[in-house]
Amino acid sequence: MKKWISVALLIFVGASIVKLVLNANQQGNPNDAAPGVTAGTQTVVYYFHGNVRCKTCNTIEAYTRQTVQGKFADQVEDGALVMRVINMDGPGNGRYVDDYQLTSSSVVVARVKEGTELKWRRLDEVWDLVRDEAAFAGLIENAIRSAMEGVE
Repeated sequence: MKKWISVALLIFVGASIVKLVLNANQQGNPNDAAPGVTAGTQTVVYYFHGNVRCKTCNTIEAYTRQTVQGKFADQVEDGALVMRVINMDGPGNGRYVDDYQLTSSSVVVARVKEGTELKWRRLDEVWDLVRDEAAFAGLIENAIRSAMEGVE
């Protein structure tokens, strides 16, 4: 039974990654921005991990992805919100460690306008909330909504 659950979860995660990659690579007309979203402005949810990933790290990524896709499906669909999973130990990714002061796997929510990052927030609280999925999802949702609304 556990094997089937693992397989189903892997399929779900794989399909989610494909969808996010496709959404991130779509080139839309800036005039097609969603209501309330300035053309060229989007919110980016980053999940940073290292080469070695523990069970908790994988849970943080899964909960973050579930919240993004579950609470913000329309914004993901129209490109106003994207999630990017980045191996901070990968070649060329050291700049993220410096820019966001990363010391371990982390979730960062950033507001970007026309390629320029306006603000960002590292959500260190995810480590404290990983055993409470509802509270974790609430943290992610509130951070995304604040970024989308331009609230610090």
